[in-house]
Amino acid sequence: MKRIIELIAGLTFLSVAVAGCYGIDDTQKEWTSKGEKIYVGKLDSLKVRSGVNRVEIIGDTRYLRSATECTVSYDDTTVVFSVSEIIGDDGKARMLIDNLEGGSYYFDVMTYDAAGNKSIPSQVYGVAYGIKDILKETPKRITTFIPKYDGSVDVEWNEASSTFYRLTWENADGIIETMDIYDSPAKTNLRSWKKGGKVTVQTFIKKSKEDLDFLTLEPVEYAFPTEIEESIPRFGKDSYMNLGPYSDWDMGDTFTIELRARYTELAPGDQCIISCESANPSAGMMLRGSGSKLQFYVGDGGWRGVSFSPLSVGVWYDIAITYQANVGIALYVNGELKSTGKCGRMNTPTSRLQVGTSPYYSSRYMRGDVQHVTIWRDVRTAEQIKADVEQGYNFTGAEDGLKAYWPMTVNWGDQLPDQTGKHVAEFANVTWIKK
Repeated sequence: MKRIIELIAGLTFLSVAVAGCYGIDDTQKEWTSKGEKIYVGKLDSLKVRSGVNRVEIIGDTRYLRSATECTVSYDDTTVVFSVSEIIGDDGKARMLIDNLEGGSYYFDVMTYDAAGNKSIPSQVYGVAYGIKDILKETPKRITTFIPKYDGSVDVEWNEASSTFYRLTWENADGIIETMDIYDSPAKTNLRSWKKGGKVTVQTFIKKSKEDLDFLTLEPVEYAFPTEIEESIPRFGKDSYMNLGPYSDWDMGDTFTIELRARYTELAPGDQCIISCESANPSAGMMLRGSGSKLQFYVGDGGWRGVSFSPLSVGVWYDIAITYQANVGIALYVNGELKSTGKCGRMNTPTSRLQVGTSPYYSSRYMRGDVQHVTIWRDVRTAEQIKADVEQGYNFTGAEDGLKAYWPMTVNWGDQLPDQTGKHVAEFANVTWIKK
């Protein structure tokens, strides 16, 4: 029995030894000698990332086996890559094909081993962007520069699409600043800018998030305005400047209001320049024209008033009115005191404070222009009022006792904060005219 086992073991060893000397090459020779080819593992799951005058071909390397080289062929060109140099840490092969003209391509990809055996070819389609693709895109453009009351400027944009665009500009100190803008806002506010300074916009577009490159459009150049165009609000039917509820102003004991006004028509009846009047009982105040007469009234249960005449069409008047409860009111024109009168305590109105039209009677609207609306907490002296006129108002907003100041020399839009930053006026149906 022992001899039988030894014999079987010996035969088994011989069989294993013989099989071990017969490798895969011997197996392949049986077929290659008959004309068959040896194929190397290929790059799998190929895809192409588009770029500008180039593409990147990406492939899965799980089946590469013994491949040492990879070729990419297109048109009449073949590019050779070393497999060891194109495989990244993620196990993907990445091959850049440069110097392509813009257009569509079919790429044939093959791998080779050291013995020259090659894989079955794989074909993948891709697109390289060129100058024609860039030229057909619409760049982001600046449609308008709108200087703002606070010294900043709004840059308004067209509706062209982009991935992002780069704004480069000169600030007030002549220093170049750069901002990349995403999400295509309708406008961008710049806090500092130089009059006449250079502005450049460059647009960047990715046709697909998988793309290799941005389409980079040629920069478009502009210049900031050299001057801020002065303009004046003109009031008429249904137009007004809403200064907010009277309750926001605390004008019950003392106030001074200064402004400049110019009538384009001296119509019969009341034309309110500024008012917070209400009735039943008489309350608030109003500064108005009536024919050629300028009138200032305070409602303390009745209407207590003072006046000046005559007014003329087309003439700018510097007007100031003062009020002190239980003492009196005064009217100044062009820095000179014109009329005074007695009054009690002004009744609290239920209306808002408004320029251009009475908030209580819409038919009492001014035909003309208003600027430099200024509201003070206290009664200004005759000397102060005269000085205000002579300096052209021009308050900074930090003056002691100043509640609000709107220069109204530039069209800043339908909502305008005053110089103190505490109040916002809303314009409705006002026409802005050149000086």
